[in-house]
Amino acid sequence: MKACRLFDVYEDASKPGHKSLSFTLTFQHPEKTLSDDEANALRDKAVAALSKKFGAELRKK
Repeated sequence: MKACRLFDVYEDASKPGHKSLSFTLTFQHPEKTLSDDEANALRDKAVAALSKKFGAELRKK
């Protein structure tokens, strides 16, 4: 991961203790273009780490 930037925080009064955080993640390999599958796997790994440490989850579409 080359960069991670928080760009939005939303708190819903009806869900105390919960926040919605929006991040921009930048993945870059030094020698090649990442495929969609490679980038998605890196994103999934980041989400899994955040889930384990903070109970984070991706918002359902």
